[in-house]
Amino acid sequence: MRGDALSLNRDEELFSRGLNWLVLRLPRALGEDFEQTTGISETEISVLAKLYDAPDGQLSMSQRAERTSLSPSRITRVVNLKNGRGLLSKQVGLGDRRMLYATLTSEGRRAYKRTEPEVLRLIRRELLDHMTSEEVVTADAVL
Repeated sequence: MRGDALSLNRDEELFSRGLNWLVLRLPRALGEDFEQTTGISETEISVLAKLYDAPDGQLSMSQRAERTSLSPSRITRVVNLKNGRGLLSKQVGLGDRRMLYATLTSEGRRAYKRTEPEVLRLIRRELLDHMTSEEVVTADAVL
């Protein structure tokens, strides 16, 4: 451990504030812009993204909650909303009927792909355009 655990030097304090902004403010800023532009909330796109990346486009409710840091009840609300719009389908588990799975439909896959350029534009505008290539590499190593 470097330094005193109860105090930060000036550089550490600035880094801590920047990290706090990254964790708390950036998702909110991206979410607001993203929803206005695409009609899909940041929470909803995080669920679609995890399903897009999952094998067979399918995850259980508990897997989705774990991978998105959302509560199971929030996941259920998002899945119900997206199911109603035809982006997801819900199935009861074959081996264990207590398990509920959501699967990304072909329309859900297309909707996610349509949002990708906007996600990249917002990340570039809010974060990457303010960093040098070396800072991006360093941040990746830290995170």
